[in-house]
Amino acid sequence: MRIIRLCSIVLLFVLSVGLVAGAPRGAAHLVDATCAPEGCKTFVPTAGFDLIPRMSYPGNGEAITSLAPTLLWNPTTLGSYLVQVSSNGLFDPISTIVVSATKDISKPVTDQVGTLVTSNLKASTVYYWRVGVETPSGYVFAQQQFFSTPAADAGVLPPVVTVTDPRNNSSMRRDSVLLKWKAVPGALLYRLRMVDGSGRTFSSGTAYVDGKESTFWVYNLQPGQKYTWKIKAYNQFGWGSYTDDQVFNIQ
Repeated sequence: MRIIRLCSIVLLFVLSVGLVAGAPRGAAHLVDATCAPEGCKTFVPTAGFDLIPRMSYPGNGEAITSLAPTLLWNPTTLGSYLVQVSSNGLFDPISTIVVSATKDISKPVTDQVGTLVTSNLKASTVYYWRVGVETPSGYVFAQQQFFSTPAADAGVLPPVVTVTDPRNNSSMRRDSVLLKWKAVPGALLYRLRMVDGSGRTFSSGTAYVDGKESTFWVYNLQPGQKYTWKIKAYNQFGWGSYTDDQVFNIQ
């Protein structure tokens, strides 16, 4: 009887060893086979929607009150962004795109980014807008939104300033010149840019001028030099366009 019990114990031991030897390897074996010596690393892919900028104004379907709105949006990562406005929801052909502005975000921002519409939009018109972030495969755009503009008598950007003096391409013998233009109704500010004959910015001829003014003196002009200048107006809705280049010569 003892012999039978001893044989049963030996048999059970042999079977258990065989089962362990033939069993599948556990997780520890899989780690050894697939991971580097320093251990496994888990990579979680970034979801595409994490990159898409958020658009806040104008809201989808919003009726705005200006023909020159400031588009507000939030970047979600550092990089280059493209803001577009079109009268066609497909943004095609290119001729329908009335705004196409890029903005580089080089450091984190906490506030919304504003993109000015620098040319008056058409009145009583539906426009579509979108913001995209640049990726190696091209721009990834947020879902487009649409808005409608008001009637023509709503807020608009200021018109192009009318320059009155000196006359374009005129010549004079003096070391100072009084630049003159017609006042623009509602102007809060004017921006005046001026360069000399070599294309360098002429510091005393580059200035912001109060909207109540319509003249600006420039001094220390040099004989034999050609000066080129232009001006634009700013009102509560934004900047208007610059004038064509105005030129005068100092003899």
